[in-house]
Amino acid sequence: MAEIATGDLPHRPAVDETDALVLRTSVLAAVRGLPPRQRAVIALRYLADLTEAQTAAAMRCSTGTVKGYSARALAALRVDPAVAELFAEETKP
Repeated sequence: MAEIATGDLPHRPAVDETDALVLRTSVLAAVRGLPPRQRAVIALRYLADLTEAQTAAAMRCSTGTVKGYSARALAALRVDPAVAELFAEETKP
């Protein structure tokens, strides 16, 4: 099938990624503010998509410790004003 040449290119609106950039920057700053072990759990569980068992093995700790670090990290992120809106959907009935 051959291409058909036209004089006009389709109009594509410019994508404004400012909000996404601000959100990424806010999340990064919030995660950097966590203690190192909590930060590691967040990175391994949610960025590297490891299971609790895999995270525990990588951190050389128990799965219970991973669960504890994860719970404390997420609780801290939920109250951080810069990223709290990301958790708003979780609390809606």
